[in-house]
Amino acid sequence: MHVVGPNTLQNSSLEQSCCQLKEDQEKILLEKERLLAEQQGLQDRLKKALELHLHPKTSVDTATIAEKIVFMFDDILQGKPVEMSDVLELRNSANDAIDLRQPINLQEQIMNKSGLSQDVGASMMEMLQGDSNSSAKRWASSTLSKRTASRLGGRNGSRRSSIDVLPGLHRIGSSLPSETSRLLSSTGEHGDDQEALGAAEQVDRPLTPEVEQLLQAASDTSNFGFDMFQLAEASGNRPLSMLAFFLFSESGLTQMYSLPENKLLMFLHHLEDGYPANPYHNRTHAASVLQMMHVLMHNGLIEQGILDGITMLACYMAACIHDYDHQGVNNDFLIKTRDSLAILYNDASPNENHHVSGACSLGLSSPALNYVENLAAEDKNILRASIIELVLATDMKKHFGLISLFQVLPRPSTAQSLSGLPMMDECGPLQSSPSSLSTQQKMLIAQVALKCADLGHLTAPHEVHRRWVDALTEEFFRQGDQERKKGMKISPLMDRNETAGMIKSQVGFLEIVALPLFKSFVEQMPAAQPMLDAVKANYKYWHGVHHIHNADHEQITS
Repeated sequence: MHVVGPNTLQNSSLEQSCCQLKEDQEKILLEKERLLAEQQGLQDRLKKALELHLHPKTSVDTATIAEKIVFMFDDILQGKPVEMSDVLELRNSANDAIDLRQPINLQEQIMNKSGLSQDVGASMMEMLQGDSNSSAKRWASSTLSKRTASRLGGRNGSRRSSIDVLPGLHRIGSSLPSETSRLLSSTGEHGDDQEALGAAEQVDRPLTPEVEQLLQAASDTSNFGFDMFQLAEASGNRPLSMLAFFLFSESGLTQMYSLPENKLLMFLHHLEDGYPANPYHNRTHAASVLQMMHVLMHNGLIEQGILDGITMLACYMAACIHDYDHQGVNNDFLIKTRDSLAILYNDASPNENHHVSGACSLGLSSPALNYVENLAAEDKNILRASIIELVLATDMKKHFGLISLFQVLPRPSTAQSLSGLPMMDECGPLQSSPSSLSTQQKMLIAQVALKCADLGHLTAPHEVHRRWVDALTEEFFRQGDQERKKGMKISPLMDRNETAGMIKSQVGFLEIVALPLFKSFVEQMPAAQPMLDAVKANYKYWHGVHHIHNADHEQITS
């Protein structure tokens, strides 16, 4: 009989304990790996949830066929796999499309797949649907297409390059010069056409420290959320003329182009007086657009060589005049009522055409208002052509056509990733920086900047943004009142007896139009990121209000 000694039993027990410990350690490691994987999964889900919340993925595909073709070519050039089914689908879509620069089946998407109510969907379609191809066609015959790269601050030098403008621009933010202050404080003493001068309301109040401080704040190139209502109230309802004259003077443009300051200021006063007291499309809105355009110009467009002096002048002036003599109704109303403006402009952007034509006619109506009298003939032609292109681009019916062109502009990252490919050696250099863009492409960037500025209230602090939304809502209701009075069908969201639609429309507009617009602009001009962040914040607010409204509605109807 074999007797097991105590040492043997002890060793056996230790071996069992070690095995058990090893098994426990393996289980712990497996559990740790499981927990880490679960944690990573939760983090990924949280990231996707936040991304979905801040970058809403609607069921509406706003990418145009032209964009998809270019993006597919980029994938092919980068050696990425392309599914044949995607190629065939894109080919069929292109074959069936009437306009390659419009989203595919936009109406069906918005009305049936977007999740928007019928009234909101109808409002979106009325605002966005139209022939947006005309803007691209005008390039062939416009004065702008005749400009050379060197004339617009190209790589080979320029008579007035963007570099020449920078010293004057960077003076903004210093104390207001006494001469500028004097001209802003009083305009009745200096003019060679007393009759014209007397026709304008003169500034008979001193330039107060509050106004000067607000002008400095408005000119701050990092101020994406300036409250223009404050300047309107402090300046005696002169926000547009005061801010415009200040920016023209402090940018160095008045000196560079020998703009007669008295005539410039008188023109701005007459222009401001030409803005009716609409709830939304008024002089304060014009000043707000001017301020935002100024900020966007200084967050990429100037430093990257997109603008030179004359196109800077055009951008400022286009912002000033872009809603001149607005009647408080949209283009569809003018067309449906056979308004004289619709007849005059053959139903083609009657509002925008009138804004440009009326403001330009104003400048030529009296020698005392001719602020461009000292410009060279070529500069006058370029200024006028640029202003026309900029203002006409604000017609929302041209939105997708312009954005489609803008989306396929070469981005530096894309160009760099493609330039290293062997196949690209035979194709020549690929555009890799804004300074190498064509004249037309530079103007396109300026047009999209003005579109962003025109929607600048979306970037304002919420209380300011909400004030603008309420003003726009009232202006919509007033158009609806006119439609009711004329026996017309009231346009979607313009019936003051149905007030809930505005909440839903804000979410739809932000998701389908605004967020993609601002996101696309920031991809081209990263310095404007604070603008996109502010829009996301306001979207978050409206998205929350929309959910609360839906919950309350379901509770009432249940």
